[in-house]
Amino acid sequence: MKFLPYVVILALLTLPTVTEAKSSVSNERSYALAVEEKKVKLSKLLNAVSKKTSKQFMVHANSRSEVVAYGIEEENVNYNELLSIIDLNGMAAVEIEGIVNILPVSLVKQYPVPQISAGDKLEHGNLWVTKIIDTGSLSAGEVLPLLRSLVRVDGHMASHGRSHSIILVAPYNSVVRVENIIRELDQANSKATNKAS
Repeated sequence: MKFLPYVVILALLTLPTVTEAKSSVSNERSYALAVEEKKVKLSKLLNAVSKKTSKQFMVHANSRSEVVAYGIEEENVNYNELLSIIDLNGMAAVEIEGIVNILPVSLVKQYPVPQISAGDKLEHGNLWVTKIIDTGSLSAGEVLPLLRSLVRVDGHMASHGRSHSIILVAPYNSVVRVENIIRELDQANSKATNKAS
């Protein structure tokens, strides 16, 4: 009998937690159902874009057969939208010899991701590319840790100290972002060096 008040207090304190847990499970189920309703067959999207653009697609056996796409009419999807949908659904698009390969993003490092050179520009920012970026007056080894968090986990970034270069495998828009940051850091470093001398 002595412990009864403590048991009642303990039960009252844990009651909101149980209610919150039930609410959380309910929200997760609602979200899962909403996502399920918005799934679209990847093959339908690829067919629609292929008809419009004459692009050829190859899909890796481990890629998803359905993707989540809210408010998208399959027949109206353009190539850039398709690449965004692929990207947001955990896959990568790598164009090799004119064929767009769709694969799980975790496998992208194993593919011969095309290399682009200085001055090359792509109109499709979600295509994966390889680029060697000159770090100028900056030490590639010192810059690398600063930039690593800007590149996806599935991407690749390594430094080559002697050439003051970074090798980067990532979507094109990420490569451009890293390249712009390096350029600005290099300019800031040059200004600081000139002031010091």
